[in-house]
Amino acid sequence: MDAVRAFERLLKRCGFTAVVATSLAEARTLFARWQEQPCAYAFVDNKLGDGFGVELLPDLRRLEPPPAVAVVSNWLTSELASLAFRGGAVPMAKPDDELTLRDLVALLDARHESTTHSERWSAAPPREGADQPLVFGPFTLFERDLGTPTGRHRLRRAERAILAFLAGRDGRPASPQQIASEALNRNDDGAVRSVYSHVTNLRAALGAYAALIETVPGAAGYRVATEIFER
Repeated sequence: MDAVRAFERLLKRCGFTAVVATSLAEARTLFARWQEQPCAYAFVDNKLGDGFGVELLPDLRRLEPPPAVAVVSNWLTSELASLAFRGGAVPMAKPDDELTLRDLVALLDARHESTTHSERWSAAPPREGADQPLVFGPFTLFERDLGTPTGRHRLRRAERAILAFLAGRDGRPASPQQIASEALNRNDDGAVRSVYSHVTNLRAALGAYAALIETVPGAAGYRVATEIFER
């Protein structure tokens, strides 16, 4: 309960009005009144009093208007991340500061407002003379495009550089300072701050594959989580 109240206070500090449920039963009671009191976001903790939060994902998908959903946990395993992703939610470690929470909300907004991946992705042959592709998990990063199991998508220069850098680290996290220095070749404070925006834009561009870029709060950075998509 203390953790729930702490997260509620964090939401309020960021300007949100929070409605709290501490069990599956309480959550479903809120869903029954959804038309009267809809919410823009649903932050689902997997450990609830009478079950697991991922059990709520089918209920959340049926709500109108649908909320943007994140499964948040201090014990975010690849199995839990996979369940969240398949249930239409963004898996993420539980935010414990305003910056991390705003990062998560920006991702939820970008993903929720995007079109479906079938409309966003288009197959295109690699350009002749392009750099050697980088293969990681089921993904292939070309000079300007990311190849996925469902097609390819064009990336901006900075986003491509960040993804290439993270993909080359074999799942090890990198801090915004490392990303700015080694991926963007800049060491100024503005470049470090810009990393958060670049990562948000990259996740939005990835659409259905947004969970590929994982926030690692303990390491204060990001990593590529290919294992989510290898199951």
